[in-house]
Amino acid sequence: MRVRGLCLAWIGIALAGCWNPSPRSYEFDGYGFGYAQPTAFAPPAAQPETGFDAAQVTSALEAVARREAEDAERATRWAAERSALPVAEAVAAVDAAYARADAAGAQALIAGHPRLVSWDEAQRDGRLTVRTTFERRGGEGFALVSLSLPTAVVGAPALGVAIPPGTYAVLSETQAGADSGGVEGFGAEGERWVDPGQERRYGHWPAVQDLAFLNAGAVSLSAEAPVVTLRVPVACASFEKPAPEHGMRLDLKRFPAGSAVERLLIELCATRDEAPQPAEAQIAVWLARNRISWASFQREGGTIGRLSTFRGNQAISGRHARGAAALLLRSGTDPRGLGFFKDGADRAPADVPAAELAPQAVDAPEPQAAPEEAQPTAPADPELSAAA
Repeated sequence: MRVRGLCLAWIGIALAGCWNPSPRSYEFDGYGFGYAQPTAFAPPAAQPETGFDAAQVTSALEAVARREAEDAERATRWAAERSALPVAEAVAAVDAAYARADAAGAQALIAGHPRLVSWDEAQRDGRLTVRTTFERRGGEGFALVSLSLPTAVVGAPALGVAIPPGTYAVLSETQAGADSGGVEGFGAEGERWVDPGQERRYGHWPAVQDLAFLNAGAVSLSAEAPVVTLRVPVACASFEKPAPEHGMRLDLKRFPAGSAVERLLIELCATRDEAPQPAEAQIAVWLARNRISWASFQREGGTIGRLSTFRGNQAISGRHARGAAALLLRSGTDPRGLGFFKDGADRAPADVPAAELAPQAVDAPEPQAAPEEAQPTAPADPELSAAA
């Protein structure tokens, strides 16, 4: 009777589901702080549509072309009319141009003013020192940018420095080569690293996301105020890569002028309209820069709440796709040309030059030359070259 009772008890436990012979597995969530269940078990979500027909797309793209023509005409006048403005007024004029998505006007003012310069030009000629780190507070992520004059001469005129739309941050070469604090297996603070995928104990940092700046503007530096520090909101610009860690050092670069992602960031940095939802902006950046597919979005957990934004820590889902399509269209890119949307899976992105499609291969290995005739290979991503 005792044996029979034990057998019946085991059968009851098994039927009740209390015994599970296959332990549940989890995979590392590179976008957050914990772990998420594999998405292979998640029910498939419906692929979103852009919500635009051919007539709406044509009308929107024509409006973008008219606006760009007007901006170019205004930029020609600005170069001559505002070259004598005091630096403070010129800086305010650049800010106002960025706020209305007039990057051409801002660039004309910068080019025509003797004391206005973009951060990359000033850094190249030694007039500016730029130090950038990644900062995370309360679930949100920012780029902390310090601009400073290496030599400040008392009485010298102020220097206006612009951070244009299309600026982004990458892991610094000094950070990527950081050592392990002199103790194998431990960091500079004496703490052992245990996060999955990281090999810093060997002196190597993992590849992390590029960060697109969501604000643009200009500041004034002088001998009286030689340092300005900015906290800039960012969006991930490298899908499928983990986020940087708090305190990581970054280097600034600029996306190619006229690229789809630069045009999008001109819109996202503008404040003339109500700011877009962070999740819509994030999907739009992934589409413009990485050309993500709906399948890859599902695979990374985008349909089960596994992804979130740096700005506002907002959960990202497929319901934000239509808003992202509107942002792309407003910036001059036809969203139907992207495989992300159901109504554009078979359509080629005719408004985007073929050369701009290269960034989607950021993580792909470079092609190997034949053994008998080695040939030089080109970089996988032209955007990661020197700033334009």
